[in-house]
Parts: sequence; structure tokens; C-alpha cells
Amino acid sequence: MKKIFALSAIIAVISAPAIAVQKCVALGRTTTCTAGLTRPGNYEWSLSCTTDRTSVTVSGIGICSSVSGTAGEVRSTLKSTGISTANDPNTCVMGDAVHCWCRMVSPAVSQWVYSGLEDLTESNCIYNCASNCAYYIANESILTTAMFSTSTFSD
Repeated sequence: MKKIFALSAIIAVISAPAIAVQKCVALGRTTTCTAGLTRPGNYEWSLSCTTDRTSVTVSGIGICSSVSGTAGEVRSTLKSTGISTANDPNTCVMGDAVHCWCRMVSPAVSQWVYSGLEDLTESNCIYNCASNCAYYIANESILTTAMFSTSTFSD
């Protein structure tokens, strides 16, 4: 019993510094972001965002869907058919998924935000979607606002 108690105390002491450095950063209208390096063909994107001189890395995913929209449109879900990612292009009827949708996954999870971009072919969409998400979320206020205002934070 003493060994378990001692081990628990050691784990608590070691993990305490990690807990102590957590911080809240409000992402919103005053946030400025710079797109990180996103390789074409990858479905993940990242941004370096600053609010009140505090920086945070924001990351997300970009997918191609048969569901169209207008730039900045928000949806809680997308149809599971007609969605492709670079890692799994077999999830839909090839050729349907030409509309690029973006979602933040860290430090919070947002709803799906339509990038406003439609590619001519699904393969072009899959190749470009994530890098387009990063660029347009960083540079188009309508997408930035939609992304950050639909976020849900979890512990």
C-alpha cells in the first residue's frame, strides 16, 4: 500500500508542472493568423495565431465533399457519402467530391466551414484542400470568424 501511495505521489509531482502551464487564449475577431507549411495532398493544416500577444498553434483538417455551400457557411455534419480525403479517396463515388470544407481540431473543435472553393476535379480538390483551408482561414475574415465562432472547447 505504501508503494502505491509513494508511486502516486511521484506521478502527481511530475505531472504538476505540465498542468500548471495551461492557458486560455480567446480566438476571435482580434486574432491574426499565419498559415503554416501544409504539403499539397495532405489533409491536415496548421496556423500560427496570435491574440493579445499570446501565440497558439491552431490545426485542422480539410476534406472534399459533394456538398456545396457559400464561403463561410457552417455545418455541424457533412454527408458521409461523397467525402474524400487524401488518405482515403475511396470513400465516395469518384468525381463527386469537389467542394473543400475545413474544420479546426485543436485547440478546439469547430463545425465544418465551407472554404468557398470548388475544384474542377476531385483529385485537384484532394490535393489542394488542406493548404487552401490554411491560407483562406488566415487571410479571409469571413472564414476566420466562422471557424473561431463555431468552436467548442473541451477539457
